[in-house]
Amino acid sequence: MAFHWSQGAALLNQKLSTGLDPSDRDPIWACAGLLGALTCSSIHAKTPEEAWPLKQSSSSDLDWLKMSEGKKAIWKIADPLRPDSVFHRVAPDFSQYASVSLSSMAELQKLPPELLQLCKLDDASKLEHNPYLVSASFLAQTINIECNSQTVGIFLSFFGCMHEDYRLLLAEKDPCAMLLLAYWYAKVSQCQQWWLWPRAYLECQSICRYLTCYHGNDSNILSAVRYPETICATQALLGTKFIEAATY
Repeated sequence: MAFHWSQGAALLNQKLSTGLDPSDRDPIWACAGLLGALTCSSIHAKTPEEAWPLKQSSSSDLDWLKMSEGKKAIWKIADPLRPDSVFHRVAPDFSQYASVSLSSMAELQKLPPELLQLCKLDDASKLEHNPYLVSASFLAQTINIECNSQTVGIFLSFFGCMHEDYRLLLAEKDPCAMLLLAYWYAKVSQCQQWWLWPRAYLECQSICRYLTCYHGNDSNILSAVRYPETICATQALLGTKFIEAATY
């Protein structure tokens, strides 16, 4: 698979660098989507301890997030929601979440109060320039939507909505940034997509254990982590079987 993955990435870069015809836009978006799925599925861990953030740090950590940043640039070029695109039929599902509107305090309160307090989202006067606000707004707006094969595309918009400062905080293993990611993982782990489930299931558990181990003296963190922990617990046996099946 690595050879085909590498070849696909090389051909995509070649096409992007030599100019596009209008008829190229849908194929390059499809190619970017497949490469993104492969990048997300490429997790070598079999246990939470072997997964980020518990594993030893390396330069390849969060590479799948970097790929999603590249997809944002291709989205602008391909414009898959244009009227003549084969992807136009999903426009009503994606356009609502292509750019997340910032949630009001009332909407943010769909999230646990401990999470809001940790992210300093419990006071309207402190919302401006808050690096967690966009990601928290996305979670608040999707918290009551079931993630399944029909709605998973909506949840993938989480990547495109990430603030750059939030990405940097994730790379630094900031506890609030990781908590928000754990909540997203908990939602998408319930959708058994082969390319998404192993990472969501393993890294969600890894984040929860990391936070409990290294930030267990913070009662707000211990309270806020219960939701993703609970979801991970229900996925544990299923996740193990799924990973074993995907490995062989």
